[in-house]
Amino acid sequence: MSQVNAGASANYTFYKRWTNGWATTREATNATSNADTGAGPRGRNARRDNGSDFEIDRSVIVFNTQSIPANATVSAVTLKWFRRTERNEQNSTPGIYFCPVSATGVDSGYYNQAYFGTEVGYLQNTYSYPSGGGDPQVWADVTLTPSCIVKAGNTLLGVRMGHDYLGSVDFPGNTSKENYMETENTGNAHPPYLVVTYTTPPAVTTGAASNIENNSATLAGNVTDAGGGTVSERGICWSTSANPTTSNSKATAAGSTGAYSVSAGSLNPNTLYHFRAYVITENSTQYGADQTFTTDTTPTVTTSSPTNVGAITATGNGNVTDDGRGVVSERGFCINKTGNPTTADTKFTAGSGTGAFTAAITGLLPGTKYYIRSYAINGVGTTYGANIMFMTQGGAILFNFL
Repeated sequence: MSQVNAGASANYTFYKRWTNGWATTREATNATSNADTGAGPRGRNARRDNGSDFEIDRSVIVFNTQSIPANATVSAVTLKWFRRTERNEQNSTPGIYFCPVSATGVDSGYYNQAYFGTEVGYLQNTYSYPSGGGDPQVWADVTLTPSCIVKAGNTLLGVRMGHDYLGSVDFPGNTSKENYMETENTGNAHPPYLVVTYTTPPAVTTGAASNIENNSATLAGNVTDAGGGTVSERGICWSTSANPTTSNSKATAAGSTGAYSVSAGSLNPNTLYHFRAYVITENSTQYGADQTFTTDTTPTVTTSSPTNVGAITATGNGNVTDDGRGVVSERGFCINKTGNPTTADTKFTAGSGTGAFTAAITGLLPGTKYYIRSYAINGVGTTYGANIMFMTQGGAILFNFL
């Protein structure tokens, strides 16, 4: 939860227009408009002696709310209004209304009734004159609708008297009557200001995946801002579908803000996963960008026909064409006399890694039929190439691909 005072001291500016001639219309463009900077912002409605003209003051106050982030949620707004002078000669209580102003330029359009939106706050006139009352010289708190705040910009708040706002003047006869409320401007000690209470969501980014294996990976995130709240949980969530949430698989990390990593386990081999960092505060749950990784699988290896076949030796030929996104820690050939040999049978290693490889096959018997297969091993498991039969010299030399 954050709070800012907007409009105090140098952040506060106001513009005011008073206009005569509202006999049939309340639009500033149809009346005589004059600037008036002799007093602070006010709402004013006065009956003139000729019985046909009215003087109406409308003020526009510019509050600097640029420090409120654009993604903030405003929960409460209080206008601090110093009740400097008040008059109610008609002994009614119209009060003043505060309205958002949609005009963007400081010109007569500011004061045109069309630019004054629906009221967001009201302060009732409680003083009578001349029978009683006077200048209260006290602060008033006016609750405003939070939607009136312009985040990351200036908030324009219009001030107008109740008679003006309601579109009717109820002053009878031709006597001079006046209703108004006024506060101080920047030259005095009590300029109006806004107290804005808001919350901002936390911010989190998704890092990279590392240490990827067939069934696990290390996933990273970073909580860059708690958003004025308290971090109750942070971590990584993952799924085989895009944009996973905390309802999918997840792993939590201790701490609040800063970088962190978790281990994602129980994954399936050779599978594309999506993952996102997340953070939870009392204000909201936020996610980082969707990232992906693919778990490891077994390597791909091929077997070619042996060469240099003699009575007791031969040369095995193989090729690891894909490491399965893991490290091929061992490769080679295995042989037996019955078919589909494995590494549990006689084997001949040929280093590690990918690419073509050979190995000397020794200890064979003359004129004997053998089966040979290449193999490759990574962190996921062992893969075999094709099963090939050959016969050593001392009888007919045959090759048969099975």
